[in-house]
Amino acid sequence: MKGKSRRRFLQDGGIALTASLSLVTLLNSSPGDGAGTALAATFDDTLPLPGQWNLIVTFTGTGQKNPSEVIYAPGGIFLNLTPGPGAGKWYATGIDDDRRTFFYEFTELIYTNGTLTNYVHVTQQGKLSKDGKSYTAHGVGILHNLDGTEVLRNPTTTVATRVS
Repeated sequence: MKGKSRRRFLQDGGIALTASLSLVTLLNSSPGDGAGTALAATFDDTLPLPGQWNLIVTFTGTGQKNPSEVIYAPGGIFLNLTPGPGAGKWYATGIDDDRRTFFYEFTELIYTNGTLTNYVHVTQQGKLSKDGKSYTAHGVGILHNLDGTEVLRNPTTTVATRVS
């Protein structure tokens, strides 16, 4: 990378990182109790979810499949690495059919030709495999314009495999 393109790359990366960290703070806070304390009450550190995961997200209306890469961090922090930067939270919800269940939500930033154009808010209910190496999930992604106007609502299913 040379001169202006390197500077633009670093600038865009800094904007994305700042936005992602702001989203983590926003999603992990609740009114009146300070940033981050809402997760402390619901986080279950016995759920063997933390780590890096490869996902295949299927949009159930069209059948379109998109790969994604995410990180579940200890303390309930969720980071979306690809296809766009994003951040959110996750927590354990119980046991179903002898498998651990969990919830996650995040906001992903959408760039078109290097310009932030939209964001999508994703909510999913997941079920971890007994060996902790995979999970399935279902939920919805809601695409918004930057002013918050809802553009599109997509039901999704997800199949995930642990990377680390």
